[in-house]
Parts: sequence; C-alpha cells; structure tokens
Amino acid sequence: MRGIKPFIDKYRTVILFTVLVITSSFSLGVSTGELVVKPAEVGFQIVSVFQRGLSGVESFFSNTIASFAELKRLRLAYNELKDRISDYENVQSDLDKLKLENSRLKAELGFTESISFSYVPAEVIAKDPTDYFNGIIINKGSLAGVEKGQTVIAFNEGMEGLVGRIIRTAPFSSQIMPITDKNSYVSSRLMTSRYQGLIRGLHNSEDLLAMDYVKKKARRDIQYGDLIVTSGLNSIFPKDIYIGKLTTINSREWETSLTLELETMVDFSKLEYVYILKKEGSDE
Repeated sequence: MRGIKPFIDKYRTVILFTVLVITSSFSLGVSTGELVVKPAEVGFQIVSVFQRGLSGVESFFSNTIASFAELKRLRLAYNELKDRISDYENVQSDLDKLKLENSRLKAELGFTESISFSYVPAEVIAKDPTDYFNGIIINKGSLAGVEKGQTVIAFNEGMEGLVGRIIRTAPFSSQIMPITDKNSYVSSRLMTSRYQGLIRGLHNSEDLLAMDYVKKKARRDIQYGDLIVTSGLNSIFPKDIYIGKLTTINSREWETSLTLELETMVDFSKLEYVYILKKEGSDE
C-alpha cells in the first residue's frame, strides 16, 4: 500500500483521465447496445481528446500572438496620430501668430497714410542697459538715411504719438532717446486750451511725464484727459504730434506755475515698430 499511494498521488491526473476515457467508451457501448470495448475506438477517443486539447491550445496561442501584433500596430498608429495632432497644433499656432502679425502690420500701414512727412520705418530690436533701459535700439541706421536729431513716432490705437529722437547712428542701427528719459525735454502745449509748457521724463517711469511751467491761470481751462501735443518751438520736434493725456494737476499756492502729469500716448512696454521722420532738426 505504501508503494501504491505515492504512485497514485504522482500520476493522479493521468489515472483520472484514463478512467474518464474508459468510462466514456463504456457509456458509448451501452448506448449502442454493444458492451465489447474495441481498442481502436478507445484509441480514437483518446487521440481525439488530445487533438481537441492541442487545437484549443494552438488557437489560444495564435489568438494571443495575433492580439499582441494588433496591439503593437494600434500603439504605433496611436503614436503617429499623436505626432500628427501635435504638428497640426503647431501649424495652427503659427498660423494664428501670422494672422495677428499681418493684422498688426495692416493697421500700421493704414496709419502711416496720415503721416505728412517722409519717413523710415524701423523695428525695435533692443533696449540699451547702459541707459537704464531707456535707450531704444532700432534696426535702421545711416545707410537707410537715419540721422542724429530726427524725430521718432509710433502709432497706438489709431493715433500717432511721440516716441523721442535719434541720438546715435551706426550703418545698420540707431539709438533713440525716448521722451520718458529723465534727460529728455519737449516743448509742448495743451491741445484745446493752447497753454504751453515743457515736458520732461520722470525718473524710473516708462509711461508718465511731467509738464512744467504751465501758467497758473490755465487751471480753470484744463481738465483731466486733455491731450498734450508738441508745440513746434525750437524746431526740435514737428508741431502737433500727440504726446500724452493729462492725468494729474499739481497746483501749490507758493508756486507761480502748474506742474501737470500725463500718461504717454505711446505704450512703451509694447513698442515694436517706429517711424523716423525725415525732417531736419537741430541737436540739443
């Protein structure tokens, strides 16, 4: 018994399978009225069971391999589609940028029709750090006809505004001193009331200016939002170029004049394109 038990435990699966086959064959014989077990039929039954099992295993592995191949193909197709979508998004982004740039340039082109002087268009390419970021560098120089002392303007919301004047030139670039520079002075007047003054840049401010020496009696004739333009005096800047809008009125009893503060017409933080007016000017 001790020798049979380990044998049965070891080959239990085979024994159960054999018993199952024999039982099936016996049942088949009973159902057909024949109790004689034919070895050929038993063998066929056994082989058919194995064939069916092998066929099932083969089909499983074939389907699995096919599934892996299909999964790999789908993954490659998915990655390809992702790359295409990314390319389309980049193209769309570039197209949107080009449309915006084209719209901006069309607007600039339309505005330039109102300039009564010959001019040289230029693009801002840098700001000079040696001038506390107030020195503006443009991509046109003496070879394009740019000269020291020329007036520079730009457009903002359909209106031209004073940027400054050329203070240095090179063959392919020039430097502008903007009106916001603390060393810049512009003869100016209030557009409506016509009172005159002198505009200077405020230290460390990119969009505010101060207008000094305005007659004190002008207080009753001016109001916030009034436009200030160049007066044309001293022939440094042409007459009636917009400089800014009045934001603050400083009036002290002991002073004989008013000091006004104004916001520049040009948004210097967004300045991209400028126009150098070809008109003779005197150096300061």
